[in-house]
Amino acid sequence: MVHVNPVQVIVDPITVLWLNAFACNLTKSLSTAGSAPAPYIDLRLEAIMPRLVLETTHDYPLQRDRPSTLQLQTTRLLVCNYRSPDPTAPGSLAGLTKCLERLQAGEMAFGSDFPARDGDLQMVPDRLVQHTLGKDHVQPAPADVVASVPDFRRDLPGRLLWEEPRDVVFIHMDPFWGDFFGTSAVRHRPVPFIDAIPVSMWVYQNRNKVASVSDGRVSDLTMVLHVPSLISLQLNHFQYLFLLRQLERLSEMSALLTLDAERLLGAAGAGSQCVSAALPQLDISLLMPCLLSSKDSSGGDLSVFPDSSSVTSFQEAGLLPTRVDSLSEPLAELGAGLSQVKRGLNSFLSSLDSALKSPDDQSDTMSVMSDMSSDSDSYVLLNLELDKSESVDPLFVVEGALKRVPSVEIASEVTEDTHSEVSLSSAMRKRDVISALTLRLGRVELVHQGAGLSSSLKLNMRHFAAEQCAAIGWDEFQAKFQLRTKGWQGLDVSSPPCSVRLRMDSTFVPVANQRQHRINIREQVSSELEVRASELELALLMSTVTNLTDFIEDEILPVPLPMELYLEHIKLRLTEDRPPNNITSPGVVPLDLRLPAVHVTRDGAGVFTVQQPTPGGAGAGTGPSGSRSLVDVASSFNNPASGSEGELGRLRRRCQLLEDQLEQRRGSEQRLSQLTALEARCREAEDEVLGLREEKEVLMKTLSYLKQEFLRLDTAHSRRTDAK
Repeated sequence: MVHVNPVQVIVDPITVLWLNAFACNLTKSLSTAGSAPAPYIDLRLEAIMPRLVLETTHDYPLQRDRPSTLQLQTTRLLVCNYRSPDPTAPGSLAGLTKCLERLQAGEMAFGSDFPARDGDLQMVPDRLVQHTLGKDHVQPAPADVVASVPDFRRDLPGRLLWEEPRDVVFIHMDPFWGDFFGTSAVRHRPVPFIDAIPVSMWVYQNRNKVASVSDGRVSDLTMVLHVPSLISLQLNHFQYLFLLRQLERLSEMSALLTLDAERLLGAAGAGSQCVSAALPQLDISLLMPCLLSSKDSSGGDLSVFPDSSSVTSFQEAGLLPTRVDSLSEPLAELGAGLSQVKRGLNSFLSSLDSALKSPDDQSDTMSVMSDMSSDSDSYVLLNLELDKSESVDPLFVVEGALKRVPSVEIASEVTEDTHSEVSLSSAMRKRDVISALTLRLGRVELVHQGAGLSSSLKLNMRHFAAEQCAAIGWDEFQAKFQLRTKGWQGLDVSSPPCSVRLRMDSTFVPVANQRQHRINIREQVSSELEVRASELELALLMSTVTNLTDFIEDEILPVPLPMELYLEHIKLRLTEDRPPNNITSPGVVPLDLRLPAVHVTRDGAGVFTVQQPTPGGAGAGTGPSGSRSLVDVASSFNNPASGSEGELGRLRRRCQLLEDQLEQRRGSEQRLSQLTALEARCREAEDEVLGLREEKEVLMKTLSYLKQEFLRLDTAHSRRTDAK
C-alpha cells in the first residue's frame, strides 16, 4: 500500500518519449532473458490532490482570453487491483456489474449497425463479464490429494492460495475537475472547464496474446469509463483554440510513441486499445460575444442588462430578442445623454480644481521616473492619469499638469483594443455580457479504439437539445454553471428522442526517416467522418448562428476533412434576434426548414455535394450507386410513374421486413412458451426430487433404527446364550 502526497505531473513530450524508449528496451531485455510468470501482488495506491498539467508551447500576448495551461486534478485518487468485499465501497464487484449493465443497455454493445463495422474491437470483453460472476479464478483444483495433513502442509505451494486474478485494475477519482490557468483577462485566476464529477475506470490488460489473435476482437488494453452524474463543461473561442493545439501535440506524441515501440519491439509493440463509456448526460456550454449589447460613442458599457432568467428554455429565450429590440434605441439614446452629462461634470470639476490650485501645490499630482543611477539629472514627469469611467474622484485629477508633461510614446503592441464590440478581456468580469449556447447530449455512448497507427472514434446519442441565451452576465452564468451538476436529478426525457451516430476513422501515414523530421500531424493523418442523424429538431437564434461561425474558426488553415452526412427528418427554426437594418421592417418572421432526406458529401478538396439518398435509407447511400444523382432526381420529377414505382417497391420491401420481424416474433414467442413449459416441468421434477429426498431420509432413519434394534436384540441373545 502506497500513500502519495500532492503530486504535480507536467506533460512533456520529450520526457514521455524517453520513458517509453527506456521501458521498451527494458521489456526487450527481459523477454530475451526468459519469460517469468507475472507476480501476484495486491496493489493499492492512494494519492491526495494529484494534478496533471498541459502547457502551451507558445505565448500569445495579444490574446488575453487565451489560457496558458490546463490543469486536470482530483481530490482523491484510488488505484487497486483487488475487489473490495463491501458492495457499497468503490472497486467492488457490484460497482463493476453496474457499469457493465449500463454499457450493455446501450445500442453499441451488441449492435452490428452503424457506427459499428466488421473487425471492430469488443467494448466489453468476456473476461470482465466472467470477473463479475467470479468465474475467472486463476488456480484450478489440485490434481493429487496427499494422504496425511502434515504432508499436505509441507507440500502446499504458496501460489495455490492465489485464487482471484490481479489483471483488472480499478481507478477512482472523486471528485475530478479541470481548470484553465494563465488567462491574463481574469488576472491569472482559474477559469472552470469541467465541473466536479466522480469518475471510475476499470482497466483490463489482456496477456493471453494467442486468444486475442485467434478471436481478433479483444484488445490488448480495455478501459471502461463510468460516470454516474451529469458532465458539464464550458468553452470560449480562445480555450477552443488551446484545446486544438493540445490535441495536435498529444496526437504527435502518440504517433512517435507507436513508431518507437514498433522499432524496438517489432510487431509486439503495435498494441491495441479500446476505451468505452456510457454517459447519462453531457452539457457543453459555448461562451460567445453578445451581439445584442450596445455602446455609446464614448466607449462606456450599457448599464442595462437583459433578463437572463430565460436561459433554461427555448420559449423564454425566444422572447428575449423582442424585448431587446424594443428597448435598444431608447436605452442607447439615454446612455449617450448620461455619458455627455458625466463628461461635462468631470470637465467642470477638473477646471475648477486647477483654477483654485496654485502652481506650487501641483507637485503632489506628478510622479518622478528616473533611471537606476541617483546622480542622473534626466527625468520625466508623468501625471497619474486614470480612466474617468472608473470609480476615481475627479477632484484628484489635474488637467493642467498634462500641458507641462512631455508626451511618452507608447507602442501599439501594449495598447488594448477598446473598439471591440464586447470586452471579453475586461478585468471586471461582472460587467461583461456574453451569449451562451448549451448543447445537451443525452444517453451518450462513446468508443475510441486504436491499433497501431490507426484509430476510430464512434459516438451514439439518443437525445439532443440546444438551449441558448442571447445575453447573460458573466458572473450569473458562472453561478448557474456551478449549480448545474449539484441540482441534476437525471436525464430529462420530455424532449422527443433522436438518433445521432458518428464514426471517424484516422490513419497516420509515416514517411521515410520519420525520427529525423518533424511530424506534420495535419498533413500526415488521413481522416474520414461519417454522420447519420434523424428525428432532430433545433431552434436557434441568428445571433447564435453568427457567433458559431466565428467560434469554430481556427487560427491555422485546416486541411479539408472528407465527410459524409446523412440527414433524415430534420427540423430547424431560425429566429432573427438582431435589430433590423431598415426602419420600415414590419417585424421578425421565423424561418422554418424541414429536410426529409439529404445526403451531403465533402471530398479531399473541400467541395460539398448535396444529393438525395436512395429510398433504402441512410445505410444504402454508402456505396457508389447508393445515392441518386441530380439527373435521376429530375427525371423522377418529370416521370411520376417511376417515382410511384420506386415508392411501391420501398413499401413492398418494408412490408416484407415487417413480415420477417413478425415471423421472428412468433418464433420467439413459441420458444418462450416451450421454455415456460420446460421450466414448469423442471419445477415439478424438483418438487418430485425433493419429495423423494425426504422419503429417502425417512427410510434411512428407519433403517438406522432397525439396525440399532437388531444389534440390541443380537446382544441380548448373546448374553442369554452365555448365561446358559
